[in-house]
Amino acid sequence: DNRRRGRPALDKRVLSLIDALDGALGEALVPAPISKVNADLVRVLTHKSHQQFAALHYACGAAAPDGTVPAQVAGYDAAARRLPIINALLDCPECDPDLPGASGVSAMHVVAACLPGDVAVAAMTRLLKAGAPPDVLVAVGGPEGGDGGGVGSGLIRRHVTALHLAIECSEPSDRKSVV
Repeated sequence: DNRRRGRPALDKRVLSLIDALDGALGEALVPAPISKVNADLVRVLTHKSHQQFAALHYACGAAAPDGTVPAQVAGYDAAARRLPIINALLDCPECDPDLPGASGVSAMHVVAACLPGDVAVAAMTRLLKAGAPPDVLVAVGGPEGGDGGGVGSGLIRRHVTALHLAIECSEPSDRKSVV
């Protein structure tokens, strides 16, 4: 490698580390199973992770495999940076805004639960324009017929739409823009 020629040992090690990190970043952005398989755009957009979420769900803020929700962890600016990604995905005719994720959760539900106020409103508006149905019900809360979080937790299983979640998850000051 010409970059290493004539450089001190420490510089060569740093370059090796940079190469390794670049490879890891590439793997994180395009997982090997997708990049090693001849896949058309439809297959890439509809491929679901082991958590049963597709690309649109993750762009909308679905929890990462380690359980963190990037939009909530990183704050408003990171959430706002998701809008161009959501728009780009929805601009693809092959992207299905109604593709169900884990337990039937739609991209609208993910947006409602994970993105803040006006970012959620913008994302939900774009999803609606792309054909996402507003009336999909998903079950949230505890197990069927009971309390889901232990005695006195109040987590009762119920079915909600994305709008229900948006109102429940929003700050009181954001509720007017959500509705």
